[in-house]
Amino acid sequence: MLYVNNKKSRGISLKVMLSSSIGTILEWYDFSLFAFLTPLLASNFFPQENKTTGIIYTYAIFAIGFLARPIGAALFGHIGDRIGRKRTLIYSIVLMTLPTFLIGVLPTYKDIGIYAPILLILLRLFQGLSAGGESTGAVLFVMENDSFKYRGMIGGILWGVVGIGMLLGSLAATMVTAFPEYPWAWRVPFILGIFTGLIGYFLRRRTPEPLQFQKAQATGMLVKFPLYSGIKKYKIELLRIIGIYTLSALITYLVFVFMVGFAENTLGFPLHQVSSLSTFALAGATCLMPLGGYLSDLIGRKRCLRWSAICVLVLSYPLFVSISHGSLPNLVLTEIIFVLLASCYQGTINAAVMEMLPTPVRYSLMAVGYNVAYSLFGGTAPIVATYLVKISADKAAPALCLMFGALIAILATTKMRETNKLIYSDVTI
Repeated sequence: MLYVNNKKSRGISLKVMLSSSIGTILEWYDFSLFAFLTPLLASNFFPQENKTTGIIYTYAIFAIGFLARPIGAALFGHIGDRIGRKRTLIYSIVLMTLPTFLIGVLPTYKDIGIYAPILLILLRLFQGLSAGGESTGAVLFVMENDSFKYRGMIGGILWGVVGIGMLLGSLAATMVTAFPEYPWAWRVPFILGIFTGLIGYFLRRRTPEPLQFQKAQATGMLVKFPLYSGIKKYKIELLRIIGIYTLSALITYLVFVFMVGFAENTLGFPLHQVSSLSTFALAGATCLMPLGGYLSDLIGRKRCLRWSAICVLVLSYPLFVSISHGSLPNLVLTEIIFVLLASCYQGTINAAVMEMLPTPVRYSLMAVGYNVAYSLFGGTAPIVATYLVKISADKAAPALCLMFGALIAILATTKMRETNKLIYSDVTI
């Protein structure tokens, strides 16, 4: 038997929640900040003969950070499954904090020419390497401490932490764009990221390993090569996980990140206005993620994922058409609808994916599945969407990316087993 009924639930200490969440907040604060400030970064790190080309190059550097994520997922997933979640998360937060700080003090194109974007690329690669193991480890650090009656809601809270990081990035970008008279202002949010990293480092050093990993370690269930063993036995689950995360990646980076630059450069909205709207959308999603996870506790993971994906497939193009004429009320309505769909879909993911896998290979397969999807489809989404608009002259073209992701998610969940009333037992690989 792979599954056992869930009989009891225990509380989670605030220390565990904080030590888990703070690294995820820093990861998404930095990644979203880079995207939100794309126009400013383009003007500082590339020559300004062509504004659109500079923005595309900056989005390309944004995508480069994702190329290192699958490597980081394999590396940190192996460490996490072999020697522990705690040590892995300590390594990852250090590797995330230092490059974030260094971006804030990096010389610009005017100062050192072509070396500026080259150094920016190197720092993004280190950030991507770290991010490859951070989010998955942070989720397991909490959810492996015991079995929870409302695992979906707990998973939704942890996904909402992603929203907090993006929200802080959006707030920082809004403040920077509100003071254009200070050309150095974009550096401040990157430099301040070091304080979050230091807090996370000291909290994680004082937090014990999650209970499920301790049990697996004590009973000799750990395997020598978790990624290889996991792929060999759970290849179908890995493909399903990649498919589920594909739509999540496209929602995150098209709805909550790309939309800011798209609304300013293509639709003609003031940057300060759309940055503020994005901030409110992220705040709404952050608050609603736990409710999306709770809904999956009540009606099932599969139903929440499939019906949310179907709605994205059907509604994306009409919604993008409605905002293509530059109507602010339509933009607000579009953001509200996408926030509701994202909350239901993404609030369910953590519990749904974790319940597919046993402890000895869970970190490796979750991290690889998550980062393959986010690297292939999340990191490239802004540049692909921008290119589609450019070659088609259709301002609603970015919706095609979301529709593609929704179709993949629908296919991935077609034969998915329902697990909202069950929990994965620890089995030997």
